[in-house]
Amino acid sequence: MGSTLGALLRTWTPLPAADTRRNASPELACAASAATSVDGTVESRIAIDAASHTSSHSTWIPELQGLRGLAALAVVLAHWSPQPLVPSYSAVFGALTLVSAANLGVVFFFALSSFLLTFLAVKEHDASGGFSISRFYVRRCFRIWPLYFIVLGVDLATAASGTPGWGTPDWPWIRDHAWLWITFVSNWSVAVIGFNGYDDPSSSPFRVLWSIAVEEQFYLFYPLVMAFVLLSSGRFRLVAILVCLVSLVARAASLMIPVQPAGGMYYATTSYLDVFLAGGIAGAIAARLGSTRGSTFWNRAMRQRGLGWLLAACLLIVGLRWQQELSYPYTRLSIVLYGITGLVFALTILWIVTNSRSIVGRTLRFAPLQWLGALSFGMYLLHPLVIPVAENQVAGLPTATQAQIDERLLVQLLLYLILVVCVAALAHFVIERPFLYFKQRLMFIRRGQVPTRS
Repeated sequence: MGSTLGALLRTWTPLPAADTRRNASPELACAASAATSVDGTVESRIAIDAASHTSSHSTWIPELQGLRGLAALAVVLAHWSPQPLVPSYSAVFGALTLVSAANLGVVFFFALSSFLLTFLAVKEHDASGGFSISRFYVRRCFRIWPLYFIVLGVDLATAASGTPGWGTPDWPWIRDHAWLWITFVSNWSVAVIGFNGYDDPSSSPFRVLWSIAVEEQFYLFYPLVMAFVLLSSGRFRLVAILVCLVSLVARAASLMIPVQPAGGMYYATTSYLDVFLAGGIAGAIAARLGSTRGSTFWNRAMRQRGLGWLLAACLLIVGLRWQQELSYPYTRLSIVLYGITGLVFALTILWIVTNSRSIVGRTLRFAPLQWLGALSFGMYLLHPLVIPVAENQVAGLPTATQAQIDERLLVQLLLYLILVVCVAALAHFVIERPFLYFKQRLMFIRRGQVPTRS
């Protein structure tokens, strides 16, 4: 254990500024600062020093884009419910519920987000000797805000419209509490449902925005913490200990706060601090693979025979256990389960990055998964709006026999998935991509360079 911790700390320790500037290429510095590609593949297609290869040139990590696509698809499928009709193949969707696919998909996004951001932060520090807080905020705003606020506007308009499937009798409450979503604090509204009689009757299109609120709160403090810890490994140790302590204490306190089953620990930002920490540590290790003594330990460790199967088994066990820890009253295991889940996800991401030539890596580079990964943000935000549309389109199909029920629900499911992908693609090309290109252009202009489309 001591040698492992020592290896980790050696991996985190910043290289001397002079050395990092001498070894950094302009392309790497550009990739580390841009954070997002103009071709819409977002942050997972980022430059990485290919320590797992014999050459020293930079390459991409499309495997993480594929992971993003899988996670988004799991959330979209898990949120589809054919009730009150029950198909004969309901066991397939029961399996998604059994392994908490939607919930773990969200937690995975938290770990992956921290991994990618820390990877870029360390690369930027190694290339330039510093880390720009202002550029970080600009990148995050251009990445999240355009699509988020446009979808929020659509959510508000549809909720007020009274349209069947979209309108809600709770519109007055939603209208009066729109500030929750505008200021990215809606997760706390859900977390305290039932406390002193409080209720949050927001509908599904608003409810899913809780995870974006958690991310934005994370983004608010992340660059400040990174600028602090990049200066020395001692500061990193201090921050890591504090983060773990705050996470454990906050989750322990959640056990004693009476809320309704729909609220509580699962929606609190403090419950995921160690998940972000685990992802960030993995990102820092990936950024230094092959460049430090500690990274050599991790490179060898991630290539151990059978480790991939072990991590897959851990993911299955964690998924099965999560179903029992998702609602109040939570158990004592809930206090540590979030951190364990973040650690398993972080190690899995690091294993995939290190073993890019494995069957898993080749599968994640499959073109449809890459495409879903590029659309993942839009898929997550927009899928609740698509559910009633698909339901309305098949409302006239017969349901007198089980075969007819199966046929109707299969058509509804396929229509739902097609519409989700199409709407997300439209949002990607019309909203996300132009802002991503403008963001990259702004980053280049601030450096006195002129970007080109590629």
